[in-house]
This record gives sequence, structure tokens and C-alpha cells, in this order.
Amino acid sequence: IEFAGQADLLLIGARNEMDNSLSLFYTPTNVPGLQVNRLATMDRGKFYRVTMNHVSVPLGAKLGRDGSDLAAIENIIHRARVALASRMMGACQGAFDLTLRYAKERVQFGQRIALFQDISFRLSDMTTWIDGARLFCYRTAWKIANGLPFEQDAAMLKSYLNEIYRHIADDCVQIHGGFGYMEESNPQFYYRRAITDVVRLGGSEELLEKVAQGMALTS
Repeated sequence: IEFAGQADLLLIGARNEMDNSLSLFYTPTNVPGLQVNRLATMDRGKFYRVTMNHVSVPLGAKLGRDGSDLAAIENIIHRARVALASRMMGACQGAFDLTLRYAKERVQFGQRIALFQDISFRLSDMTTWIDGARLFCYRTAWKIANGLPFEQDAAMLKSYLNEIYRHIADDCVQIHGGFGYMEESNPQFYYRRAITDVVRLGGSEELLEKVAQGMALTS
């Protein structure tokens, strides 16, 4: 769980042994039997493994009604995908700005590398993808704000950002050359973050399957 080490409360989903229904509980992080341990991840983010051993919470910690929380959890996941995709879009913009500035400053063979066709085409692809992603984020957020169905949009948006974030982060590192791979540089940070973000809350194949199901293309 990201940022679990900084949280005072966790929202936990648990099943009832009697009828297998799913319910949500808010659980303090300092209760006996609950442990929060920092994980070493490729992007060096603040991810934690939360383990529970005979954790007890008061009945008042239960949220919602018996068996009615699955839809609420799914709605949270859909919204979280939109939030994560929006953050990924911002990261794409940050990586592009960094790369564009470097390409305009770096000189090889007597001219700025931004003028080389391969580099200029890559930069053009980046800004085109980011512009489309930004509009997609705005449209999906508008649907959420107006109470319109957005589940398909959330899956498509996250899947799209999975692909372009990976490409942009990779090009960012490559255009910076050997310096882009060094831990002292910023390009490698975007690459590390992309590797983990693209698999969180659904990889591309899983999300495209959801899109196909929404169009009745699969059983």
C-alpha cells in the first residue's frame, strides 16, 4: 500500500466467513497485530507491505451495509485509475519538458541535437501523445463531476497512459544518453516510476480486456 507508513487509518476490505460477503473497515495503523513494513521498489517510492495477525476492530469501524460494499470498492478503483493516470500524464509532461530543454542545449556535430530528424520526430511524438492524454483526462474528470458513467473511460485512459508513459520515459533516458542512466540524473527517475505505475491498478492487457467486455466483444 502506497504511503501506508504515513497513514493513521487504513481502509481494509474483508469477507464475512458466514456468507462470504465483502465489507469495508477503517483500521488504525497502531492496533495490535497490524504491521507496516517499507518495501524496496524499483522506483524507490513509499510502498509498504501491510500484514495483519488476529487484528480486532470495533463494530463501529465497519462501513456500509452487509454485502453492499463490492460496488463501492469497484467505484473507488475506477476513480483511483483516473487519478493515477492523471498523475502519469503530469509525469509525461515533466519528462518531455526535461528532454526538450536538454535537446535544445546539447550540441553534437556542430548543432543542437533537437535539430536531428530522429530526435525532433521523437519530441513531436511525445507532445502529440501528451496533448491527447491531457484532453482524455479532462473528459473523464468531467464525466465523473457530472455523474456520468466513466468506467470504460477509466480503463481506456489508464491503458493509454501505460503505453505512452513507458515510451516517453524510455526516450527521455535515451535522448539524454549515458547521463540519463545515472542515479544523479532526473531521467532515470521517470523511467523507474513508469515501470511501477504501468502495472498498478491494471496493466494494459487487463484494461483492454475490460474495454472489450464493455463493447461486448468478449464473453
